[in-house]
Parts: sequence; C-alpha cells; structure tokens
Amino acid sequence: MMDNNLSRRIREGVWRRYKRARRKMVRLNEAKILEALQSCGAFKADLLLVHSSLSACGSIEGGPATVISALRSWISNEAVLALPTHTWSYPDNTGVAPVYDYTSSPSLVGAITNYYRRQPNVVRSLHPSHSLACSGPGAEELCVGHESCETPCGAGTPYQRIAEGNSSVLMFGATLDAYTLFHTAEDMAQVPYLYAPEQVTLRTRRKDGVIQPIKCGGKT
Repeated sequence: MMDNNLSRRIREGVWRRYKRARRKMVRLNEAKILEALQSCGAFKADLLLVHSSLSACGSIEGGPATVISALRSWISNEAVLALPTHTWSYPDNTGVAPVYDYTSSPSLVGAITNYYRRQPNVVRSLHPSHSLACSGPGAEELCVGHESCETPCGAGTPYQRIAEGNSSVLMFGATLDAYTLFHTAEDMAQVPYLYAPEQVTLRTRRKDGVIQPIKCGGKT
C-alpha cells in the first residue's frame, strides 16, 4: 500500500503542474491588463504600491514592460508608482553581509520589480534588505533616508509614509503573503515576534560611493 505522505506529495505535484499548465493558457496584452485595471474605477490616490507575480498571470505579451506601461497608463504620470525591490542582504554564515548597491543589486521579489528598478527616472531607496523603487512626483522624497531608519518597514520608512498617505495597493498576481505593509502594522503594534533578538550589521553603498554600515534587529 502506498505511503500516505508519498501519495499526498504525488497529488500535490500533479495539482501544481495542472495549475502551471492552466496559467500558460492565459494570454494577456497591455490592452487587456489596462481594461482590467480600469474596471476597478478611475485611479484617485496619490500613490499605487504594487506587489506582483508575473508567472502567476499566464503569458503576458511584452513581459514586465507591458505590465508597467499598463499600470502607468491607469494611474497617470501625476501619481507615484511604487514597487518593493527587496534584496534581503543579510549576513551569510561568516557573519558578513553583502554590500547592497541600489544601482545593481537585483530584486528578489519578482521579474516585474527587477525590470522596474532599472528604468529611467525610477528612484530606489538605499535600505539593504527592504528597498523600494518608485517614480512620479515626490519619488525622491518618499525614498530619502530609508537606510537611516531603525527598522526596514517601520517608523520613518517609505512604507510608513505610504501607509499614512493617500495610497492604494494592488496585488497583481501576488497573494497577501507578500504584503509588506503587514510589517509596518506589526511594527506600529510593537509585536514581540517581528525582529530578531540580536543585532546584525548590514551594508549599503550610498550615492557618493561610501559603504555605510547599518545596524538591524535587536528591537523588542
């Protein structure tokens, strides 16, 4: 008789392959994406924060560029378009953290974010674990000083500014597991499980080229 765990893994594997096959059958272009966005109504906020998963949305003609173009068409150039570009540049098992470089460190939270961070007129914050990329009016002001904040998503960070401003959030193929503002709320609620008990030193390359050490963790 087949082991129950093995049987469950086989069923789960078949289900995952089935879902991937179904997603590949979906064909989207910019017009279809924009039509779906416009079905939500006219965009009236000052900022749109987007969590995204390209692979979850089937086959998109033109890839990430198409998604960004549709988003910008929906919100217009008068609003800020913001995407998390987290790198989680934490120390390795030697205790040394890699140097985060806002110009070259790849985003680890999806192809759309990695495309967006490299575009002209996109500003990226200098925090080595939870950077944010954005463009539009006030983008520089939104990102400034992120690397000097006590926590990556809490007080004084771009994420707190987003949470307190006239902002909207779009989950484009992503689930709420990716919702960074949960951490902002947890920080404000001072939950005991959010930060590691010991501090670690992260490193970021500032715009003047100087490598700046940043203390992270140890907050209770």
